[in-house]
Amino acid sequence: MSELLDSIYNQAKQATEELCEKAKLKEGNIVIIGCSSSEVTGELIGTHSSLETAEAIFKGIYEVLAAKNIYLVAQCCEHLNHFMMMLMLSLNLRLVDHLPQLLIKLLRSL
Repeated sequence: MSELLDSIYNQAKQATEELCEKAKLKEGNIVIIGCSSSEVTGELIGTHSSLETAEAIFKGIYEVLAAKNIYLVAQCCEHLNHFMMMLMLSLNLRLVDHLPQLLIKLLRSL
């Protein structure tokens, strides 16, 4: 693995460990992850997709979550993101996300 891919793997792993700790995730929880391999490498979204970058990100995240028996779900597009948000809200699942509280309230009111 290249130095860049090693760094991406390590950062993904560390970020996932921090997420688990700060969100107090436990066995059976679900974590939805979405990112752009192009953006991770400093390019514009969708312009430099990289399977190797995606694999480094996935491996770093998956190793942490699998060890804790936390489910990993990968998002892929805006339409599915919206669907997953609505599904989570309809099931009264706790949202641990960067969405502003006003948007969360709006989605819950739908």
